[in-house]
Amino acid sequence: MEIIPGDGAPLADSWPVRFTERGHTGVRRIGSGVEGVVYSLGDDRVAKVWSGRRPAGFRLTRQVYADLARHPLPFSTPEILDVEEYEGVLVTYERKLPGVTLRADSAQMDYER
Repeated sequence: MEIIPGDGAPLADSWPVRFTERGHTGVRRIGSGVEGVVYSLGDDRVAKVWSGRRPAGFRLTRQVYADLARHPLPFSTPEILDVEEYEGVLVTYERKLPGVTLRADSAQMDYER
């Protein structure tokens, strides 16, 4: 896996390979933004590779997501199913939410550079 100099985070291009090696099929990048990059794992799940968010201290965010998921809301909210740290990078495995990204080009913008 390639490392971005000075950042320590693996390049985004290497994540689909990692997720495929972990047994997920149909892996594809579906969005990116301030918090990170999201990949569809092909099984109604997504993986979010967080940018600059360390695994330590993520417990509160996970608890807030879990609290929201317990309430019947008229819209879908994120639900974290599993969390891992890979080479210092936080990765969450989440239920895939319905809908489309707000920016149609967000999935491809920096991936194609």
